[in-house]
Order: sequence, then C-alpha cells, then structure tokens
Amino acid sequence: MQDPWTLNVIWWISVVEIPALAGLFWLNWRSRRDVDDAISDARHEFETGLTYLRESLAAYKLEVAKSYASITYLKEVERRLTAHLIRIENKLELPPPHTGRPVMKKNGMTAKDMSVDTLARTLYGEARGEPVRGKEAVAAVIMNRVRRARERRGYWWGMTAEEVCLRPWQFSCWNDNDPNRAKIEAVGKDNRNFQSCLRIARRALAGTLKDRTGGATHYHAIGATPPWAKDRQPSAYIGRHKFYNNVE
Repeated sequence: MQDPWTLNVIWWISVVEIPALAGLFWLNWRSRRDVDDAISDARHEFETGLTYLRESLAAYKLEVAKSYASITYLKEVERRLTAHLIRIENKLELPPPHTGRPVMKKNGMTAKDMSVDTLARTLYGEARGEPVRGKEAVAAVIMNRVRRARERRGYWWGMTAEEVCLRPWQFSCWNDNDPNRAKIEAVGKDNRNFQSCLRIARRALAGTLKDRTGGATHYHAIGATPPWAKDRQPSAYIGRHKFYNNVE
C-alpha cells in the first residue's frame, strides 16, 4: 500500500500543477499571437501610409511639372509688363494746367521733371544694386516722408520729394564726400538701371507706387546698425535693407 504522502503529491501534481502549467503555456501562446498580430497590423498600416505618401509625392511632382514655365517665357512676360507700365506712365504725364504764368525750368527741365530726376538719381545712388522691389521700397520711404510732412504742414526733412532727397545727411549719395555723388550726377538716360529708377520715380510721384515698407520713413543696410535703429523693430525687410516706421 502506497504512503498517503506520496498519494497527496501525485494528486497535487495532477490536479493543480499540470493544469496551471497548461494555462501558463496557453497564456504565453496567446500573448505571442497577439503581439504578432499587432506587428502585422502595424507593418500593414506603415506600408499603406508609405504607398500613399509616394503616390501623393508623385502627384505633386506632376502638378509642379504642369505649372513649370521656362526662363524664356518668364523673360517675355517681364518684357511685356515693362512695356505696359511704360505706356501707363506716359499717359500719367499730363501737361500742367494753364495758370497764365510760365512754368519754371531748370537746365531745360520743368519743375516736375526736376522732381522725377532728383528722385530717380537718389534711387540710383541708394539702391541701384537692389532688385526693382528694393528700389521701390526706397522710393516709398521718400514719399512717406513727404506725406508725413504735409500732414503736419511742415517738417524738418522737407515737404517735397526733391527737398527730402536733398536734405543734408539724410541720403548719403548726395553728401559731398560720398563717392556716389559723382556717379549719380554723371549717369544718363541711356543707362538701363537708371531707366528703371526713372520709371519708379514717375510712379511714386504719381501716387501709383505700392508701399511694401509698412509706412517706413527710415532704412539702413542689413549688417549695419546706426544709433537711431537701436532697440527698434523693423517694419519690413526688403532686399538688403531694413525699414522702420517708428522713427521721427
């Protein structure tokens, strides 16, 4: 006859431990299957997303290719727009109203022509190395000074574009000791860069020039910080200049 203790151990193993081990084995198998399923789902979602991304990128490249314009075409558009602007400017140059008095002339130019010439030479001296928008921005600064002076019925920097440009120590190209002075006085209308400055000056004086500076009255070259610009926030960055509308 077997020892009761031996019977109890056999019963424990049969009734408790074997089912427990079987349960642990099942749980381990179930966990591994769930992990494998999750990995498979994640891989499927990743591959689906990657495929969608590739298709979207291909569609974007196709749209870019459809909208591509050659440099030759862009230059032709620029030429046509320039010609159109010149025609508009010519129409804006109306003769002055008859007042019964002769129009004042200087060096064979009318007062209006002198204003255009002075403004254009200022643009040439200050921004001839800038693109068109950079020249336009400098012109806007000059016209903003004119506007502020007229609103106040007078101001120290002058009430006309010519006065503003020629005010001592405001636009350095007019300073006697500035190398630019000789260049702006010598440049002629056969210079294409100066022709662009003349067109911008006419638009500015006619009031058709868009101000992209935010009403700025001051500017300086990026990389230089004059005392008046210290701790001031620029209103615009255009070309190689910073513009300020919060300086008096």
